[in-house]
Amino acid sequence: MSKSKTAYTLFLVLISFGFTQKFTLSNSINIGYNSNPLRYSAEEIILSSKFLIFNTSLTTKANIFKRNTRFIFSAKNKYYTDIKEKSNYSLSFKVKQPLGNYQYLTFSYNYIDDIYIREYTDVDQGVLDYLYTGSDCYFDYSIVKIDYESPYIKKNYSNNKTKFNISYIYETQYYNKYFTEFDLELKGLKFKLSTNNKKNKYNFLIGFINADNVTLNDHTLSTSYMDRGYKEYHINIYYEHKLENRKRFGILLNNLHRRYTSKITEDQLHIDRKHLDSQISIWHTFFINSIKNKITVKNRERDTNSFYTWVKNLKTFDQYIIEYTVYFNTIVFK
Repeated sequence: MSKSKTAYTLFLVLISFGFTQKFTLSNSINIGYNSNPLRYSAEEIILSSKFLIFNTSLTTKANIFKRNTRFIFSAKNKYYTDIKEKSNYSLSFKVKQPLGNYQYLTFSYNYIDDIYIREYTDVDQGVLDYLYTGSDCYFDYSIVKIDYESPYIKKNYSNNKTKFNISYIYETQYYNKYFTEFDLELKGLKFKLSTNNKKNKYNFLIGFINADNVTLNDHTLSTSYMDRGYKEYHINIYYEHKLENRKRFGILLNNLHRRYTSKITEDQLHIDRKHLDSQISIWHTFFINSIKNKITVKNRERDTNSFYTWVKNLKTFDQYIIEYTVYFNTIVFK
């Protein structure tokens, strides 16, 4: 993470805390197993790993524009026991501003450091005095989102359980210096409709993302014949059911359809390539001695289509994840 981004995030957090009266600290820990964290294809040697995640968040409120504005600063550290390269951390900052009549405007920023892809050979290395076989490829991921939430259609806002959200999203994926041919800037919109009653909660989301390969034709060899830009459509369906004794059961269905936009004839990896990435997540929450616990099972499958068989085989994969989460009691500082 750059020093400027770190300083900016900390500045916002400190300024927001200067207007507050109390803080709420929340923590959780996840232990789990991922069958294919590197997302390797069936033709490769698939490596699995156990993982451990520490989550912490600090929430506070301030009276801004005569309304209680909420500030949330979160950090997550993810550690893979068997594939150390996949371990990383993320930071996020969120401001939720009430607008009146049950409307809200939310700004959020999320940064994930050093996401490991795989070993990769960079053709821009040039002539070397040693045999170059490749090096590890990482990228940093940042997400800025502005979200507007409002009751949907009904005029009796206080009794309305249905809400409508529209979000503008700006993302960046910047790779380490040897792999800048993959650098992306992404812009998109998401629309979500949600409703609930005493027993059930439902969400339906659709979204669109356009990814621009910003280093295309930047006078390096690799960018002259490779364009990683794409368009992606996203559908998300969420269902939650309340059980007795504060127990809950939920299911999440997530489909992403991506189509790469490369028109470069030599770009076998991306031209005329598309894939359907399907994910299903089932979870159950329960309490043990007032401590919230959660068991989650996830399955993800990507089906890739390409004119080139080697691309289809390389980019098609499946994985499953089993995860157990413990949420510790919140701590309030006044």
